[in-house]
Amino acid sequence: KVEPKKAEAKIEKPAGNADIAALRRMWPDVIENVKEEKGVIPLVVRASGGSVRDALSVLGQLLAGAGKDGVTYEIAVQLLGYTDGALLDDAIDAIGARDTATLFKTIDVLVESGHDPRRFAFDLLERLRDLVIVEALDEGASSVLRGYPEDQLARMRSQASRIGSASLNRAASVVADGLTQMRGATPPRLILELVAGKITIPMGDNTDLGLLSRMERLERQSGFDVAPSAPA
Repeated sequence: KVEPKKAEAKIEKPAGNADIAALRRMWPDVIENVKEEKGVIPLVVRASGGSVRDALSVLGQLLAGAGKDGVTYEIAVQLLGYTDGALLDDAIDAIGARDTATLFKTIDVLVESGHDPRRFAFDLLERLRDLVIVEALDEGASSVLRGYPEDQLARMRSQASRIGSASLNRAASVVADGLTQMRGATPPRLILELVAGKITIPMGDNTDLGLLSRMERLERQSGFDVAPSAPA
């Protein structure tokens, strides 16, 4: 195993931004004979906040927990405290389909497996933010979201296209409000389940975002966009 200080010393000037390509170039030089599973490096990029020095520190943390199979995605998720990407994809797919039952099942799996509802809500908010960026920039999103591999970005493009900008923004707003409410005495799981219901059942939401979300959904179901009204 490699100690963080020894790993850091192998790079003379760990400056600049940490991205997937940079860390893949570093890995053989910094961490000899230790395998990394697919999905680990994007988590390191995310945890480091773009700092190469912080990325090396995170790698050292992961190496301390590495087993005979190297640094696995499961170990990385557990040590860094992030939500498993598969659970986030399940939640996003359920939001896109307005499938309340599946979203509630995802929350149940999450809680029963020991995940923190607050952490999940924060990670879901981040994913929704990233999907808003993907919806706005499409192919150009990779220049902003450098922490995602291309296959994940392709999946996110599909999700963003299916859900729509208004619905993504509304879902993000609901989750953000839920995170604020989780600071109180109410059990976080209860708040998370209420958030799930609000996102997938928007009929009672008379806010601007709620109305735009319902219009967007109707437009997509009809197969055409509603033309803007002519100015008076």
